[in-house]
Amino acid sequence: MKRRVWLTTGLLLLIGAYTLFHIDEAHKRQFLQHYLQEHHALSDSSYSSHASITQFGTMFHVTFNDEPDVMYDFFVKRRDGVMHVVYSFNLEQGHGLRDREFETVNYAILDTLFK
Repeated sequence: MKRRVWLTTGLLLLIGAYTLFHIDEAHKRQFLQHYLQEHHALSDSSYSSHASITQFGTMFHVTFNDEPDVMYDFFVKRRDGVMHVVYSFNLEQGHGLRDREFETVNYAILDTLFK
């Protein structure tokens, strides 16, 4: 009987963690979409994205319709209650058309993040 209670508790914890991850991912994805539209005038229909978990948090891999061979990586971070988008350059892929644009914004954000 005790084993069954532990199994049920463990299963409920896993389901809860999975649900919280997906809620958090949806919130961060929405923030990234808003950021790309607001700061770079990119509509949702001009790219596709998927998320993965890394040691640094949730990373979004964005592929633009006009650059199907290049994937841009973005971290959406919350620091002191404020959400930030940080672009992560992928060295293995080489340069894309938008690297410079995203890197320039990145330096301004990183400057404020670590003060």
